[in-house]
Amino acid sequence: MSEPPGEHVVLAAWVARRNDWSGGDHASWAIRAAGDLRLLGSVSVFRIDRDQGDAEIGYAVLPAERGAGAAAAAVRQAAAHAFGTLGLHRLQLFHAVENTPSCRVAAKAGFTLEGTLRQSYRYADGRHHDEHVHGLLSSDVPR
Repeated sequence: MSEPPGEHVVLAAWVARRNDWSGGDHASWAIRAAGDLRLLGSVSVFRIDRDQGDAEIGYAVLPAERGAGAAAAAVRQAAAHAFGTLGLHRLQLFHAVENTPSCRVAAKAGFTLEGTLRQSYRYADGRHHDEHVHGLLSSDVPR
């Protein structure tokens, strides 16, 4: 019986998947501090549906770096890429209802709270959580 892959192998595979944009179904970026290489988190546009012109956007920021506006800035930049370069029409952002900081990020990035999805996603705690869905249209973004 072989041992499970080490943490560094799993991390390397995760990074490789996020860096491979060849399928055209996602685009991911590192979030870093202005003027240095310190990694703060990541942002992705994923589940890109070119027929419908829509996608989801998600992000993660290290706990020590939260609250400084990096997430909202990164989401705005990723949205600009999605609307400008990819030519998408709509982005959706989902988060657990109890995650109020993510609700603030969505609002600061220009997304409109559109509603609540009941028990729509099973998070790492194993429970299905209600989620807020936020939307942003290409026409919402000033050009």
